Amino acid sequence: MFEATTSKTAEYVQALAAPFIAGFAVQQGVEIISSIACLYGKLDGSVKAKKALFSIVAVVLSGILVSFLKLDVLVPFLKDKQSTKMSVFATIIFVSAGTEGFNSLLKWLSYKKDAAKATAATEKNAAGAAVHSLAS
Repeated sequence: MFEATTSKTAEYVQALAAPFIAGFAVQQGVEIISSIACLYGKLDGSVKAKKALFSIVAVVLSGILVSFLKLDVLVPFLKDKQSTKMSVFATIIFVSAGTEGFNSLLKWLSYKKDAAKATAATEKNAAGAAVHSLAS
């Protein structure tokens, strides 16, 4: 059980490497564009406007990368392994979050792996206790 879970986790992480790199590129691209835009001074006064503008920039950059690279973060999790319009949309949003989205997903995968380890340990202990009671 534990080996299968570890294998699945490794498969998911490997499948998500390209979207992570794309997210990092989007994050850096937004930072560069933001730095250049701040040189003109008009965006410094309005934090809300700046955040909204660069969120849109992140989504546009993500859309470009996802389209050209044919990325889809949900495919490894789908039963039929087929990309859909909704999974591509989710990928664009995921990539636009930069490394934050990827870190959240890795944290979730880590929790799943730890839960599987705990379940395997409990089952192993229960099996050992059963064998011990039969031997007594």
